[in-house]
Amino acid sequence: MPEKGVHFDYEIKFPGASCIMEVMLSKGQSVKVESGKMIYHDTQMTLETIKASKGVLGSFKRLLAGEKFWMNKYTAEEDGLVGVGPCFPGDIKHLKIERGEEWVIFKNAFIACSSGLQMSTKFKGMKKAIVSTGRSFQLVVGAEEDDEDLIISALGGFIIRELSEGETLRIDNDHFVARESSVDWGHRMVGGLKSSLFSGEGIIIEARGPGKIILQTRSNVAFADWIYKMIKPKLPRGT
Repeated sequence: MPEKGVHFDYEIKFPGASCIMEVMLSKGQSVKVESGKMIYHDTQMTLETIKASKGVLGSFKRLLAGEKFWMNKYTAEEDGLVGVGPCFPGDIKHLKIERGEEWVIFKNAFIACSSGLQMSTKFKGMKKAIVSTGRSFQLVVGAEEDDEDLIISALGGFIIRELSEGETLRIDNDHFVARESSVDWGHRMVGGLKSSLFSGEGIIIEARGPGKIILQTRSNVAFADWIYKMIKPKLPRGT
């Protein structure tokens, strides 16, 4: 059954590893979709390709966060729908971003949003950029004038935690999906030198509340490594 968002209704299809979302637009409504994330749409939708962020520099900085320079905006000439989904197996989720809220979205998680959601890119800071295994820039979304809709994806399923003031959680780098901007975070070694070198964890994220964090149950890097090991050519004996 369709669920109600802020500016549009939506319905999750095929829940689980193969899920997608249908965004239902009334006449005149729009949805912005990350390039490559649209699966299908009704013929009464018009397509406009726009810069993902305000200005050329803003859109270029978005590339540094691992996102796309361009984004597609679908507008309904009559009532209709747009089907969207991730390029990997996993879950999809709608978030209501309340006016004044700001969220940091990690690489590959962004799918689509209502037309009023503002996007920018921020540098992590030199120290975090050096020790982080991900990109040095982060995608930031915020609702300035009204509540807005955000659609994100996860490799595997979602884990949602709300941290109280001062509460701390240690997280593997590759399991982060999104966090409220109120959540402070940094990197630390998983343990002593031996543990950091041989545990397979190395440097992890330490998140401190207050605020919500969203994680995914699978690691992008571990999943990609597993695929590589399955498909890499076997070397002949004796080489």
